[in-house]
Amino acid sequence: MPRRYELTWVKHARKWRKRYLGTDWYFPSDGECGGKKDTAGYRFALAEWNRVKLWLDGLEPCPYLNGETGRGRVLIPAERMNDDFGYAQPPLVMTSVASVRKPSTVASVDPPKREPTPIVQPDDKPPWALGYGFASMLDHAEPGQGAPTETKISALIEEYLNRRLREVHADELSMQMYGEDKRYLTYFQDFLIGHYLDCIDIDLVTASVLSHYRAHAQEEAKSGRTLKKRLATLSKWMHWLADENYLEALPKDMTRYAKVKSLGGGPKEFFTVDQVKRLYAAANERMKLWILLGLNAGLTQREIATLEASMINWETGVLERPRNKTGELTRAKLWPVTLSKLKQQRSPNGSPLLVTASGQPLVVDREVDGKVSRTDTIGNRFNKFRVNVGVSPPFKAFRKTGADFIEERQPELTSFYLSHATQGTKTYYVRQHFDRLFEVTDGMREHFGFPDA
Repeated sequence: MPRRYELTWVKHARKWRKRYLGTDWYFPSDGECGGKKDTAGYRFALAEWNRVKLWLDGLEPCPYLNGETGRGRVLIPAERMNDDFGYAQPPLVMTSVASVRKPSTVASVDPPKREPTPIVQPDDKPPWALGYGFASMLDHAEPGQGAPTETKISALIEEYLNRRLREVHADELSMQMYGEDKRYLTYFQDFLIGHYLDCIDIDLVTASVLSHYRAHAQEEAKSGRTLKKRLATLSKWMHWLADENYLEALPKDMTRYAKVKSLGGGPKEFFTVDQVKRLYAAANERMKLWILLGLNAGLTQREIATLEASMINWETGVLERPRNKTGELTRAKLWPVTLSKLKQQRSPNGSPLLVTASGQPLVVDREVDGKVSRTDTIGNRFNKFRVNVGVSPPFKAFRKTGADFIEERQPELTSFYLSHATQGTKTYYVRQHFDRLFEVTDGMREHFGFPDA
């Protein structure tokens, strides 16, 4: 059903909802409820809403009688009254249930002042007036019980980010990845504000909206990497909404939503053998160790900064740890020169293994004024250093350079060097591949002219 309609389908209550002047009004379909694709039921509920709106705007008298449920007002259609018996059980009841919903965070305008419309209040309430109505049917949707009741996109994004932040505090997620989630979901919100101003509830995010966003993101993205991150973040959030029952089903198949073709961009940056030799010759002892770890083990700045003594077999020189970004297993055989310098510069505390001269972590992520900020000592020092040496690639190019070296010789081992392909592979074959990888990386040391020890 096109979502330009005025009412919003509430799946857990199986009713249509209209928020007006700070109050939620719930409307059933006529007879058997056919769900949000039941066009006839929607039109029936919409017609009832139009009658209620005329009353709320002071243009018509109230078409309903008032009854009390203890949790909200039950509005009884006046024309369904039975003069002989007082009441006949009506097939339609409308409920304004402020106590069931969270207070609206959307600013609402004050209604115009008008004289209140008198409502007929019977002296004797029939037995069904206290137990009938949709307020009692919403008992299972109380906050913290059963299906969630929140539908606002802004609130759902905030809840998702709060969960991701808890993962950061539990060391299950990096602050950088949390920052990316926050940045790209904010980008999606800005898109909705610019193109779908009335798209406030999650039920209004349809397949056409998602397709429009994908085209918009592709048009604005400067690289395929940025585009993929924007789409993957949204896809991950939408799957979370479905898993947590905020969505009855995904609006569209999201399997290939984040699959993008390369947008071109610049060529990949690698270090040449001559550049590596010049950098290593001009580096101090600390910089030499960072260069060795970047090439020997393919470690990023954050992975170097989070090394622990327990991750290294100090007798064999084998490094084994999960990647910060993916949790995938990383194994590397450290060269004698790498292991020697690591022993010389290791922190006496051992956690983390390498720190700054003042004993601080080499890479620190923090959230300041709602924005994620990173202090990257390794990247900052290397950027200044490479300018002085006259070399352009950044520090992350060491990892790409090592992968390129392996790709030219044993392409089936590249994914093991990058830690992309151990999951789901039998342990025997994983160990066999790593043994071969260690042999190839030993050849890398000779290729780039590093000393034996």
